[in-house]
Amino acid sequence: MSTEFHLMEDRKITGPHSLAVLRQKADVFAITPETPVLTRGSADTTWRLISQIPALNAELFPQKKSLALQKNSPALSSLESAYEPVQVEKLLRQNTERQVAAESLASYTPAPGPQRRRNRNFLIYVLLLNLPGLFALVSISADSPLKIILPSLSVLATAIVYWVMFHVLDAR
Repeated sequence: MSTEFHLMEDRKITGPHSLAVLRQKADVFAITPETPVLTRGSADTTWRLISQIPALNAELFPQKKSLALQKNSPALSSLESAYEPVQVEKLLRQNTERQVAAESLASYTPAPGPQRRRNRNFLIYVLLLNLPGLFALVSISADSPLKIILPSLSVLATAIVYWVMFHVLDAR
């Protein structure tokens, strides 16, 4: 058999290729038994499919060994005895028990966690700190400097409480 081949790949003629290159192309499925090939140096100058050249087809696409399990092998018999047969009623009963347990957990509401408690406490502190500022806005006359100082202090106190509760306490 000649050692140089031309291939028709994607409607283009490529080559010359050696047998080693054809093996690599066959390994990565770049060519198939249906790929047209021209053997250079032989008397036959017609394009043929690789599958039509038995020696080349056998070299590039060898038959793969097929694996089959033996009946009555010791490995199979030990596996069969290791597992019990599936019982549908048992599976249905287990699924029903799991579903009842899941439904009972669905109605459970957990106690508020530390994050929710902290948010609630922060709102209480903000309300308590802003009451003097609200009182100043409502009850003190317009020309008094307390009408500006008390709301400003309550906003400042709110910012300090926020910083302590959400930044300083988280850093611990």
